[in-house]
Amino acid sequence: MQTIRAPFLIVATLLIVVVISCEPAEILPDDEKPLVEIDSLLMSYEQDAVFIVINAVGEWSVSCPDNWIQFTSKSGKGKTGIVVGVDENKKFMRMSEIEIKSGSETKNIKIRQNGAPIVVVDVNNNVQIKLIRVAGGKFIIGDNNNRPAHQVQLSDFYITETEITNAQWAAVTNVLPAGGFAANEEPDMPATNIGFNQITANFLPSLLQKTQIKFRLPTEAEWEYAALGGKNSKGYAFAGSNNLDEVGWYKDNSAGKKLKVKLKSPNELGLYDMSGNAAEWCSNWYAEYYIWAELSVNPTGPASGTKRVVRGGDFTSDYGFFGYYYCAIKNRAMSANYSDPDPVVGFRCVVSF
Repeated sequence: MQTIRAPFLIVATLLIVVVISCEPAEILPDDEKPLVEIDSLLMSYEQDAVFIVINAVGEWSVSCPDNWIQFTSKSGKGKTGIVVGVDENKKFMRMSEIEIKSGSETKNIKIRQNGAPIVVVDVNNNVQIKLIRVAGGKFIIGDNNNRPAHQVQLSDFYITETEITNAQWAAVTNVLPAGGFAANEEPDMPATNIGFNQITANFLPSLLQKTQIKFRLPTEAEWEYAALGGKNSKGYAFAGSNNLDEVGWYKDNSAGKKLKVKLKSPNELGLYDMSGNAAEWCSNWYAEYYIWAELSVNPTGPASGTKRVVRGGDFTSDYGFFGYYYCAIKNRAMSANYSDPDPVVGFRCVVSF
């Protein structure tokens, strides 16, 4: 009996589900339906398309100010299905709006297209800045040495593949960083000897003027999330590995000297030198974690302070001891002399929308 009853119960259950799920839904006549039943479209950065239905009774038309959006038809009569398509997006996220009209009725549909995974920005004919898209998400910032660890939620952002180099600094500001290109300074080395205020007051405004794109310093939370590898994180101690020699320059393997970017392996997102080489400025004022909210959404840190956050360790850092590592992703540092040029601190930039 038991071998027969189980299948019977399954069939009976399925029959009940079918009966319940097949209740007829209310169907509106075409003349009572909205002109279009959607308010927005989210499109892939790749060439993408979506089918929509225009519930018109009489003549209709569709228009859009941007040529990266196309339609299989821009006008017609009566209920019609059309395809809305977008070109491949090789830049940052972009937005637009299409307008559909029929008689006295108008429907506006917002269109947002995701940005490319990698965006290259031209500074001049010879110098470019490459940025990597970091998909937002939740993660635990802090650890046993930087307590209390707590949850942070971040939106999508882009971060530069490398620390800003001497060549990039010079292309943006038209001057060399302090120290210039001396014997131990080359164009592909991280730009250091730069104070926090020089970046925010000189470099970033000049970069905006040249590119029409608003770059900024990363927040401390964005920096740590990107260094961990974002959603691709494998939980390494250093940015891309548990072996610092694979991914970063520090005192023991650099002879205490700064080196060119991208000589070591990248992390899970394809970012270089987030552990070691030059340490990096973040936008935050420094504060102990205990004054932060339990769940922080896009935290920017305290409104004021006396020290600025520095992360990543540098080419003069010792390896560390007893579980404390100077170039570890979780390690926090700060500078009270943030207005003064620092020979071991550089920076990378972020773009968000």
